[in-house]
Amino acid sequence: MARPVFVGIDVAYAKNKMLPICICEWDGTVPVPFQRRLFPKPPRGKGNKAALDPEERESFGNAVLLWLRDVCEENDLQVQRIAIDAPSDYCRPDRNRRASEAALDALGISCFATPTKQQFENKIEAARNHLDSGGKESEMPNANQIWMLIGFTLFQKLSQQYECIEVYPHATVRSIGCEGEHKSKEEGFNEQVDSLSMIMGIAPCNLKDHIKLMCFGDKHDKLDAYTSAWIAGMPPSCCSAHGEPPHDAIWIPNLDGLIGCGLAAVNQKNEGHMPISGGAEVIQFRREFSLNEAIQLKLGGYGDMDSKWSYFFEEGWLSVYRGSGRCWARLKLTSTPTGGHVEEAS
Repeated sequence: MARPVFVGIDVAYAKNKMLPICICEWDGTVPVPFQRRLFPKPPRGKGNKAALDPEERESFGNAVLLWLRDVCEENDLQVQRIAIDAPSDYCRPDRNRRASEAALDALGISCFATPTKQQFENKIEAARNHLDSGGKESEMPNANQIWMLIGFTLFQKLSQQYECIEVYPHATVRSIGCEGEHKSKEEGFNEQVDSLSMIMGIAPCNLKDHIKLMCFGDKHDKLDAYTSAWIAGMPPSCCSAHGEPPHDAIWIPNLDGLIGCGLAAVNQKNEGHMPISGGAEVIQFRREFSLNEAIQLKLGGYGDMDSKWSYFFEEGWLSVYRGSGRCWARLKLTSTPTGGHVEEAS
């Protein structure tokens, strides 16, 4: 029987750059990527000038589809879902923003606007005029949007055979509490790896080893492909569609769903932990938590050997223990878009 896998693609079409495409399978709570040495090299990009040509885009899309088919057939793999880091289609002509992008705006998450088809035709014409007049390809106008045409083509081609969803890694990492430096900087890359590792229950150094050996590309591109594959492997209850699914939505992880599906590394109580005493007194305690703090609380944990405190999240309540005995306090934690707050305590 074919092994079920899920795929993440960080759309890139720079000259001679191999497409960062990550193929994973689950090992408990960890998506484990196949090492790049196991597969032939994926198709390479040809640059923004080539991206203006519909035939070049068609050729690239067909090459990626054929590469993935061959890899699956030769290794007895069955793709369950593909998550692509790119807009899936043009913006509708009667809108200023796609529904998915407007939904991210409401969450305070920035992203480039996807043009309408007519707007893209105008941008393509402007780029061609620039090149025809002797302008450099490196200075071609609208380069920060031309790459989207490659994404459209990949969605069109790959969805002929596989289920494809749209993802946006910046929204993904925001959902797990990362708001610091960009991932292209060492500090930002480490922050994202640390947050992913905490949820997956894997040492950051081991996750970095996975990323190092997986697909081709710069490490931050590979990280985007990996987080995309992570979402591709999630059941629908573990992520939320923002926009108008199925064709205009960006999928973002849902921590409560991951915990409910057993795809987050939640710390478990031991047998000595007992519930709080009956008739526990209601206490006046209010506290706001950042998104990163709320995630850590929901995953539960044990204090160091000196403090002997531990905490576990169950059915909306955070139970706090001293040692391994009876529950010392319970806090009702309510989630918010920016983290959470204590609604009730006893």
